[in-house]
Parts: sequence; structure tokens; C-alpha cells
Amino acid sequence: MDPYNYLQEAQEAVARVRRIVKISSAILDDWRGMRIIYGYSCSGVCSSCALYRAVGKDTEEFDDMKLRTTLRKATVEDRVIFSPQCFLNCKTPEQYVECFVQWLVTKCFTYQEVRDELSLVQGFRLLYQEGTRDLRASEENLKRLVVEHTLAHIHESDQRHAWVREIALSLKLRSCE
Repeated sequence: MDPYNYLQEAQEAVARVRRIVKISSAILDDWRGMRIIYGYSCSGVCSSCALYRAVGKDTEEFDDMKLRTTLRKATVEDRVIFSPQCFLNCKTPEQYVECFVQWLVTKCFTYQEVRDELSLVQGFRLLYQEGTRDLRASEENLKRLVVEHTLAHIHESDQRHAWVREIALSLKLRSCE
């Protein structure tokens, strides 16, 4: 799915949420359907969380072609791989980067799997980041960090290291240095 098709709707949703809750960031991503990843200080108690109360959680049945502004419950496996938060899309930008890194390192073993995941990295859009004036530069930095951190976790002798470098360059996720 192309995030640009959802950009205006997502920006409007983030503006509504920001009027109610102090979020530090918002990212539009195709993570089990197009959804917003909210940067929010998590207390670990969802029932008293202002973000949870403002946006709610996913219902079981949903349309893949619709933007999800609600929170997506994390499975037990998700919590092991991505972080202990109860919801997938309640992540700071740093945690979000590490989610990609962990998936690339622990779950992507073929060229196509690496390419598919890095294509998702290429597609995400930073909608809001507190204190940031240049969202595009901050977004590009997050994408660069995914590549750099992934390369740092995969040994150079592992074929995936070369794949990540090659694919990242072809997708323009990092400079050619």
C-alpha cells in the first residue's frame, strides 16, 4: 500500500490526537495495515493511558484498505521481538527504528525478505516530531539509522550484510559513501 494515499487523512488524525494528548511523534506506516505509530511516554498501564483513551484499540475485524488510527494489540511474539509495550504502534522513533532492525536481523533470511522489509522502511512517513522543523530530514535520518543499525548487527561475512547494503542503496535509504 502506498502511504501517500493515506497522508492527508493521517495528518488530520494526528492533528486531532495532538489536541487531546501530548505525543512526541507520529509516523505513517504499513504495519499490519496502514496505521499511525504514536510516540508517547508509556506508563505500562493502558487503562489509564491518555493515548489509549483518545484513540482506542483495533477491533478484530478491519479493512486492510483503511487507515488505522487505533492501537494494535501486540502478540506475545511481538512483545519479545519489538519491545514489551502492549501495543505495536505505541513506539518512540528510536523504538520504531529498533523494531525494523530486530525484524531484519531475526526474521529476514532471503534476499526477497530483506528487500520487502527495506521497502517498508522506504515507505514510512514521519508526520510529526516534537521540536522538529524539517520532518523530511528527520525521516531520512530514521531510515538511515535502520540501515546502519541493521548492518551493525549482521556480520560482514553474512550474505545478508551485502544484501542490506545493495538494497538500501537501490532504494536510496543511505548515501553511496
